[in-house]
Amino acid sequence: MREPYTIFDIVHRDGWNCWICGSACRRPSQPWTYHGAVATIDHLVPLSLNGPDILANVKLAHHRCN
Repeated sequence: MREPYTIFDIVHRDGWNCWICGSACRRPSQPWTYHGAVATIDHLVPLSLNGPDILANVKLAHHRCN
């Protein structure tokens, strides 16, 4: 199952905090460069375990926490 969403849809719902450690995430930049504090999309039930790719199954996490 797939539902269209963006990182900004998650931010609108949850804010810019990492759901794992609770501290603020950095906004992704263009062009994308690695930084441990940049926000990434984390699936609560991983896609590898047949988790759905829908907004209800994702949260923001730092790159280093994810």
